[in-house]
Amino acid sequence: MGKVSAGLVTFSKTKPVWSSKVYFGETYSWPKQVFFLDRGILIHAFKTRKGKYLFVVNVHLSAFDDAVEARSKELSMLQTLVSAILKNNNYLMVAGDWNINPPQFHFSNKVKFKYFYTEPNTYEFKNATFYSDTLVPTNRKADMSYIKHKTPVTTLDYILCSNNLDIINYKVIDLDFKFSDHNPIAFSVVLK
Repeated sequence: MGKVSAGLVTFSKTKPVWSSKVYFGETYSWPKQVFFLDRGILIHAFKTRKGKYLFVVNVHLSAFDDAVEARSKELSMLQTLVSAILKNNNYLMVAGDWNINPPQFHFSNKVKFKYFYTEPNTYEFKNATFYSDTLVPTNRKADMSYIKHKTPVTTLDYILCSNNLDIINYKVIDLDFKFSDHNPIAFSVVLK
């Protein structure tokens, strides 16, 4: 792909009371690891007026078919984190590039999009729900030039929210992959 500037970033008008980056570790052995992004999550905690904390987690799991084992370990780490956060009835949003299809994803929408295969997300997170829009793709294959309705596309970007949040809208912003191999998502939540 040539030179790439990449990383995770979270922007907020409110300053978090706590932030941390969790690095998942090496997915590939040397020297292949030099050519791939470091995978991990950014965690930000915000104090709410209700006395609880809102945790915002920006996630980027390992990609590609040969990273299934690494992605499985990363999802297990994420399950442990989500469980610890929700144990105290805090609020939680996990959003980003999961590099795996959402749990409710079906390969039946082949009329509008040509999906490439990624394994479905079979992980369960207690007291939390996945939200996605599988009618508008969030990712395209990046090993070729993008040609609308010909380049394979899929859904890899979505959110996981604690059940004490109400999702009032959720959508994929269809930029037709103009700026990236991903389309952004937008959503609004209300604290219960």
